[in-house]
Amino acid sequence: MSFGDVRGHERIISVLRAAMERGRLPHALLFAGPPGIGKRMTAVRVAAALLCREAGEGDYCGSCRVCRRVLAGTHPDVTVLRREEGKRFIVIGGDDDAPGGNVIHSVRVLRELAWRRPFEGDRKAFVVDEAERMTPEAQDAFLKTLEEPPPGTWFFVVCSRPEALKETIRSRCTLFRFYPLPSEEVEEIAKREAPDGTADEEAELAAAFSAGSPGAALASLREGLAGETRWFLDFLGSTPGRQPLELSEELLEHVHDTVGKSPLEPVRERLAFFLGVFAQAASPGAKGRCGKHLPAWLSALEPGAAADVSEAIIGAASDLKANIRPLLVLDNLFSRITAHVRRG
Repeated sequence: MSFGDVRGHERIISVLRAAMERGRLPHALLFAGPPGIGKRMTAVRVAAALLCREAGEGDYCGSCRVCRRVLAGTHPDVTVLRREEGKRFIVIGGDDDAPGGNVIHSVRVLRELAWRRPFEGDRKAFVVDEAERMTPEAQDAFLKTLEEPPPGTWFFVVCSRPEALKETIRSRCTLFRFYPLPSEEVEEIAKREAPDGTADEEAELAAAFSAGSPGAALASLREGLAGETRWFLDFLGSTPGRQPLELSEELLEHVHDTVGKSPLEPVRERLAFFLGVFAQAASPGAKGRCGKHLPAWLSALEPGAAADVSEAIIGAASDLKANIRPLLVLDNLFSRITAHVRRG
């Protein structure tokens, strides 16, 4: 298959394939980059190439029994370590640890499985998803396995914030940095993989405000947030000449109508989503990525003014996380950007 379904990371794929062809693939690889851009997908496909016996070294056929199970997440020799649903962290272990299955939630289970013989063949792989979520104790335990990797075993450490990993872990991994995809590639993926019934316009909008992440664009479409993005951009277009408190109340009323007034967490999450859209609209290069969707006053901002607006958005996002009342956060934000809105 030559990794044809992994988009935007051709250079990394080329390096990984060459290493596999020579039998020199490092046993610990750190895939670092923003969420949703294909790091875990790449790790799973490299694991398929390691285990597949139908294609040559450095590739996978995608159709044999081994490949089908690896890609479906059911092969016993490819295990994913990720945080348990509803939990914030990957832990070292718990009283109810029970090794087995293709998805595990503790480093203790990973270590036990790593030292077992492969169920089939002579190779196995572990994908540590959101590795930055490992607790310090879990990182220490994982490090012990990295220091003496079992033969025929590969570890793919998938991480959005590599600085959250201990230096001792990073130093034992070969780093591959993944970067956001061009918006046209994200748009193509969004249109191809969007839920049934998704309009092309929705896919285009989701891609434009995905920050180069196909995963983010598809999540937005699955959660029905493309319409919310459109509403918010129209709302931003109405800001010139209006008072900060009026804008704040209208935005908050819309959020309350959409997700309810309580509990507060969904309100904060939706406001954080809107602030993320706003941040992308005010960021450098926004005209190239999503120009036709931008309000006129945002498109007209000079670089210095755009930087001021971006700083105000970052401050609002920080205040929101600090549990400051949403109305105060919004009023402060719109008060700070009023001068730039009027100039625009």
